[in-house]
Amino acid sequence: MIFWFDETRAKAEARLKELRPYLEEAEELQRMLAAMDRADAAKSPSPKLSFAQRQQQVEAFLRQEPGARIADVARKLEITHARAGQIVKQLVEEGVLRRDGNKLFVA
Repeated sequence: MIFWFDETRAKAEARLKELRPYLEEAEELQRMLAAMDRADAAKSPSPKLSFAQRQQQVEAFLRQEPGARIADVARKLEITHARAGQIVKQLVEEGVLRRDGNKLFVA
């Protein structure tokens, strides 16, 4: 029984020794990803807001700046042109906004 115990213990210790570098690598990768997330969050100019919150921002902006274009909305809200276009499209379909050429107005 003692022999089995010693042998099993020796195998477990040997296996842990084999696995330790992988554990250290995994921990280093986790630290690296966390640092990248922090850096990405720090450079992110615009907080993550829901679609409804963005719609409210667009409507408020266009009340202040009637006739603005999608590019103006994107720049002001610090979002992509495509995202601004999606939001504007939805608001136009809902009748909240109207278009006059490439100019946008609150309906």
